[in-house]
Amino acid sequence: MEKMNTQPLEVGYQLVSKKGAAEKTYHIERMLGRGGFGITYLATAEELVGNIPQITRYTIKEFCLNDVCTRQKDGSITVQEQAKDEFESDKGDFLHEAERLYGMHQEGIVPVNEVFEANGTAYYVMQYLGEMSLVKYVKDNGGSLDEDEAKRIAIAVSNALDYLHKQNVTHLDVKPENIMMLQRRDGRTTPVLIDFGLACHYKKNGTSTSKHSATGITEGYSPLEQYAGIDKFSPEADIYALGATLYFMLTGKAPLKAADMSAQHLFKTLPDGLSDGVVEVLRKSMEKMAERRIKSVAEFQKTIMQGDEVIEDGQVTVRRRVKKQDKDNSGFIKYGVIGLGVIIVILLILLLMQMCGDKKTKDTEAVAVDTTATTVVATEDQNQTNMAPANTPEQPATQQPSSSSSQTVQSPTNSSTTTSSPSPANQNTHQESSQQSQNKTLNLGYAVWHGPVKNGKPNGDGVMRFNSSHRIDSRDPAGNMAEAGDYIDGTYVNGHLDQGTWHKSSGGTEYLVIGQ
Repeated sequence: MEKMNTQPLEVGYQLVSKKGAAEKTYHIERMLGRGGFGITYLATAEELVGNIPQITRYTIKEFCLNDVCTRQKDGSITVQEQAKDEFESDKGDFLHEAERLYGMHQEGIVPVNEVFEANGTAYYVMQYLGEMSLVKYVKDNGGSLDEDEAKRIAIAVSNALDYLHKQNVTHLDVKPENIMMLQRRDGRTTPVLIDFGLACHYKKNGTSTSKHSATGITEGYSPLEQYAGIDKFSPEADIYALGATLYFMLTGKAPLKAADMSAQHLFKTLPDGLSDGVVEVLRKSMEKMAERRIKSVAEFQKTIMQGDEVIEDGQVTVRRRVKKQDKDNSGFIKYGVIGLGVIIVILLILLLMQMCGDKKTKDTEAVAVDTTATTVVATEDQNQTNMAPANTPEQPATQQPSSSSSQTVQSPTNSSTTTSSPSPANQNTHQESSQQSQNKTLNLGYAVWHGPVKNGKPNGDGVMRFNSSHRIDSRDPAGNMAEAGDYIDGTYVNGHLDQGTWHKSSGGTEYLVIGQ
């Protein structure tokens, strides 16, 4: 079929809507944009406020299949004979979606004021939102947004999507170009979702009320399954696009197309210092497989906000990371005094034991008090053997890199050593070193470390077992992600993995060398 490339309405054209005796004239100012299913215009109309005429600006969308329609001199369009059935069917879908939008009242969704037919096709009239798209907003703010601002916008857009999803509607074209930043009278700049050309409504059984599946895509923002067409209610498709839009706000760059996107690329390209909630919501919302992706707006919001403190910003709830200095100083003093008291008591007990010459001191359970640690450390190793992973030695054997490793590491050979008892002068130093090298169990929340601990951090040879999905190490240039059940058998230095073997719950191992 020959491409017709339908011409837009001319500047100054008077588009008239008629409903019974009522009539309204819109003056076409210029074309704002076009796609395969329609053309969008900036238009003005004269409104009477009392007896005073006012000029109001609108956005008008015209239904027009670009490849089968031809514009006539009077502004009307004609359709190729063989495409008339397709045109009428798609026009019906366009009118149904326009009428559905007309009934929606949500701050983050563009309001529709009127739906009508003219010129052999259909139109709907929307609020004119200006020309500050999210793309331009990010560019004007230095090329990328800070985390708090990106989260605020993402949450506001997610609220709009939640409103749609509760009415069994999916947008299917969420991207920075389809989000306008509206300056409101109260000074707020809020995102508004536009362009519902691909939006679909679904019945209660999940099947579409339209006769065609959504096959339009935007590389970088459309999920993998949308390339084949979506014919059932799939909120997770919008979730993918929302995550991709958040990625754009934080990096200033469009993500790779869904087939090429990976967790490794994601973590390599994200800016440093992001909260765990933002990193996790990006990873989970941009999963290739829909069944592994975040399923709802509620889950998206819960994930992005985890570990943060709530702050109200008008009608949008945003969060920020809680810093230690934000806490009340009185709490710091309170717990500081308690900690000092505990230390004094322990010193008195040790002094009394030394005076009594108690020879059983070596067998007494050691108690570690670390006011900088954020987790509880249990020091008695024989009571923690159940915490070590099955079939995993507490002291790892010499590791050899797998064939897939890009680095070759020579395992150290252990020379024979002779252990001698410390001299009386060095006895205190020897006891301190012995306590420091003793295996302990450290609960980090996302993982449990079993091995030596120094200053509240893993330090030495041991095992790190992961309880949930988490980046293996912040210094890992490959951005490897461990899943729940994975464990690392290796050497840590000051809380960071130096080298070791990654045992995957899905099967297989990989030798990692990160270094310091």
